[in-house]
Amino acid sequence: MIENEKPGESYWKQLARVGTPMRVAWFFIALGVAFRAVQYLFNAALYVDEGALALNIIKRSFAGLMQPLDSEQAAPLGFLVLEKIAFLLFGDSEYSLRLFPFLFSIAALVLFYETAKRLLQPCAATIALALFAVSSHTIYYASQIKQYSSDQAFALLILLAGLEIDSKELTARRTALFAAAGAFVVWFSHPSVFVLAGVGGALALAAVRHRDWARFWRLAGVVAIWLLSFAMFYLLSVRNLSGNQTLEASWAKKGTFLPLPPRSLADLEWIPRALVKMFSNPFGLPFSTLAALVFLLGAVALFLKNKRWLLMLVGPIAITMLASGVHKYPFGRRLLLFLLPAALLVVGAGLDFILQKKRPYSILVTAVIVALLFIQPAGGATNNMLHPQARQDIRPIMAYVRDHRRPGDVIYVYHHQRESFQYYAKKFGFDESAYVLGIDARDQSKRRNDWRAYEMDLDQLRGRERVWLTFSHVRRIQGIREDEFMLRYASGFGTLLDKFVVDEEPPDPEADEAEQPETLDFTPAPASAYLFDLSKPAAHL
Repeated sequence: MIENEKPGESYWKQLARVGTPMRVAWFFIALGVAFRAVQYLFNAALYVDEGALALNIIKRSFAGLMQPLDSEQAAPLGFLVLEKIAFLLFGDSEYSLRLFPFLFSIAALVLFYETAKRLLQPCAATIALALFAVSSHTIYYASQIKQYSSDQAFALLILLAGLEIDSKELTARRTALFAAAGAFVVWFSHPSVFVLAGVGGALALAAVRHRDWARFWRLAGVVAIWLLSFAMFYLLSVRNLSGNQTLEASWAKKGTFLPLPPRSLADLEWIPRALVKMFSNPFGLPFSTLAALVFLLGAVALFLKNKRWLLMLVGPIAITMLASGVHKYPFGRRLLLFLLPAALLVVGAGLDFILQKKRPYSILVTAVIVALLFIQPAGGATNNMLHPQARQDIRPIMAYVRDHRRPGDVIYVYHHQRESFQYYAKKFGFDESAYVLGIDARDQSKRRNDWRAYEMDLDQLRGRERVWLTFSHVRRIQGIREDEFMLRYASGFGTLLDKFVVDEEPPDPEADEAEQPETLDFTPAPASAYLFDLSKPAAHL
């Protein structure tokens, strides 16, 4: 032992050498990859929007992807092209269609770390990375046929490029690369325009402040190229999306548009409420008010340290909120996932500010905040890795119907699972003549409490001896589940012969059909199939 060295001191020194910030950071990157890989490899059934987007990708040509998508879907053209390429190369399996979102989610982890290293001290950078690695919504959308993981990756790429330009001389080569990068990403990520505006605006304002006019005009040329690229993209794709009244009305009902101009105190209160809510959904952080307060502290710290960095990180949030005020982009839910990396970096700056005070309570306060923000998401991510769950998996009920159907059977497909059912139909041997797609009359039912449209939809099946009513992803209208209403209506003019519910034990395959239930005994379930004889009324009526 070295003279004057305290007992155990060498152990802690060795531990510090092993657990360097870089190694700890790469541990969290590996952990984040593991969380995302398990979710991807679990191969959950396509969810509602996934099925709808998958059908667009599979059925359309490359040119057809430039037209408005079916089933109220929206995705950037570049992302759709990548998905089409994956389909052509690897087929129409869930794995191939989810491949690019998964790869983008891994790229986002590495890009986040590279960005955090430039903005934060090693300890704070590692904490921010850990929060990003265990983000529940980010993990979930890493294995979804949606563009949210690529939105995060491209947002980080823009931010990293902006930090690189900020720290170095703006040569002709760097100018050209910066312009090309921005012109490229707008085709792959709708919200990238908000990040480009924040980063480009911060750099231009800094050039004006320092009266560096040569730099300013080069940046102006870069922005002009970005705008030209976005204008072309808008004319080919976004213009049709911005006119989609159904999507706009749906997001308006969720309160995701800033009241602009504000006309009351309640309208002004929308801003802090939306910001705090953002940390809960979609960022998935517990104690969202605490997270928002640390975020504000980080914003103050960045203002004192480097105003350009603050504008790069916070600018896109403000611009997105303003865009919601003119109903161009909702400020809420999964559409804000692209802002998560920047928000966590600002939170990291807040924790960095506390640690830099070097007071006795600084480490303790930071440890408590990190524990409150990290432990629950980390526990949830670990639990999901050990016990992956599918959201209302439609495949078991389709398999059951396939194994028990007879020639001439008709399958009625509940409207909210239509696209997912169609995606899997051929895989289970169902051609288009085998099933009937149910109508969506939710708006009519909500407005007038009128369910006649659903009754008429089922009436077309009267006289059929064997009709399978299949349900998953069921919606409620005024507290009533749509499957419950339809099943009770069908039981009024038909006889229940069989049922299969995914969260119950399957029926005994060797049991005689006469032993199957003849009364409805309806129990709400994530997914279910009911076989009716609609050629005659139920015997008990």
